[in-house]
Amino acid sequence: MKDPRNMTFNELKTWLNDRLQMRGTAAADINIRRDEAPYEQSAKLWKAGNDEFRMSFKRAVMDLVAEAGATPWEPAHFSELGLLIESANLWEAVTPLEDIAQSRRLLGHAHGPQLHMLALRTLLALRWTGTLDFWLAQKELVGARWPGIIFEGLAQQDVDLAFGQLPELVTSRETMREILHLFPGLMREHRLGISTLRERCRRVVDKLHPDAAEAMRDWFRRRNYPIELPSRQVNLSLITAIQIVLAQESEPRFRSPMLCGLSKGNCVPA
Repeated sequence: MKDPRNMTFNELKTWLNDRLQMRGTAAADINIRRDEAPYEQSAKLWKAGNDEFRMSFKRAVMDLVAEAGATPWEPAHFSELGLLIESANLWEAVTPLEDIAQSRRLLGHAHGPQLHMLALRTLLALRWTGTLDFWLAQKELVGARWPGIIFEGLAQQDVDLAFGQLPELVTSRETMREILHLFPGLMREHRLGISTLRERCRRVVDKLHPDAAEAMRDWFRRRNYPIELPSRQVNLSLITAIQIVLAQESEPRFRSPMLCGLSKGNCVPA
């Protein structure tokens, strides 16, 4: 087969298309047994290519993104296209990917929601932040199936707001794990110490689904930073305990926080 670096633009585009979609001679040398991904060889060519090759390569990839947005690819193949874009750090792909997400045109197809999510994933990988309104709209579209994507996007806008959305985004231990996998990266990117992260979680943990809340507590317990009960819960428990004790005693032994004893109804130092 002809070396992709010596191909014309149309030949290169066809080769990329076939390779990413695992078709024909372009994909014949992919060694699946060695866990080689379809995008990897293409990414290596991009990194080693000269300026002329890179220009043709970039044009071809942009065309493929536009075509995949118009005539949906299989999710696995669209994922490979996204991974290639991420590996080559092709910022130019932001515009067509954002157009796919904003238009919502993929959502009507059989695998539309997954394709829509993959477009969002690639946008995040390119460090595109979007807007708060954009991510709140995506929450309504695919947040129930991919809460981690939405949480990550919201955190790019407002970390506190992202945590405030957790009670609506996570509905089980499994979906909570998607969020927990993001915590190390979140800490690095936003320079959050684990104590600060714990404080944000403490504010919402009692509002989460019980299984999700337990998964969050487990994450902090394993790191020796257990989440304490919110203060309002502790206070309520303390008040309840005092009321029970007082109700069981006909004459309280103590009448004030200071240590005192009972002497004919008067409080004197014990």
